[in-house]
Amino acid sequence: MKGFGTVVTGTLVCGTINTGEEVAILPGRTISRVRGMQVHNQSVNIAESGQRTAINLQGVEKTTIERGNVLTRPGTFEPTQRLDVFFDYLHANDKKMKNRALVRFHTGTTEVMARLILPDRDEIEPGEKAYAQLFLAAPAVVMAGTVSSSGAIRR
Repeated sequence: MKGFGTVVTGTLVCGTINTGEEVAILPGRTISRVRGMQVHNQSVNIAESGQRTAINLQGVEKTTIERGNVLTRPGTFEPTQRLDVFFDYLHANDKKMKNRALVRFHTGTTEVMARLILPDRDEIEPGEKAYAQLFLAAPAVVMAGTVSSSGAIRR
């Protein structure tokens, strides 16, 4: 917003955030401070989990922030390119998925291509479940328990 600096919007997934608090923007590791906040067009000093929030960031150019970036307390999360997952291959799929298949991985508003590694088999049938690894093409920030086990990955 012209004259206000950089403003980011999103839903606060967990915890609280306070005006004046230091925050990290991941995966780029930019550090900033919360200049001000709004929840439903009302200025607030504290935002809580579940609230749709607009946050005015101090000293950050809008070109350094992209859709899917995550705002967090510094040191809370680390971006990663490798995930251990329990993969639920939906019944609705009409063919087997082969080991090392290329898939789209979604978390929050981030979408990244990934390689699905099935460590103990060559393929998985629709309706089957298995432990797997995802090797992401770019770093992402993922919080345990936030990825749907009933369809987060689908060709």
